[in-house]
Amino acid sequence: MNGIGSKWVKVILSGCGAPFVIYIGVRALIKAYEIPHPQIFIMYFFSASFIILVGLVMLAYFAFNWWNKKGTRPTLPSYDD
Repeated sequence: MNGIGSKWVKVILSGCGAPFVIYIGVRALIKAYEIPHPQIFIMYFFSASFIILVGLVMLAYFAFNWWNKKGTRPTLPSYDD
């Protein structure tokens, strides 16, 4: 599967996977507040924030590609003499 087909497989998979990744990150962030040790809390908090960020980037990748799917312009002819 070359070219445009593999691109849309990635777009659809990222769009379907993004809510799950965000959910896992939010659950980890909520669980971080139950940790009494400050250093472990900081590590857990930042890793959960990074998981949420990855999910949001996946969602943005899906949204921008889906939004721009009709925005492809035809290539202009070149007039090389």
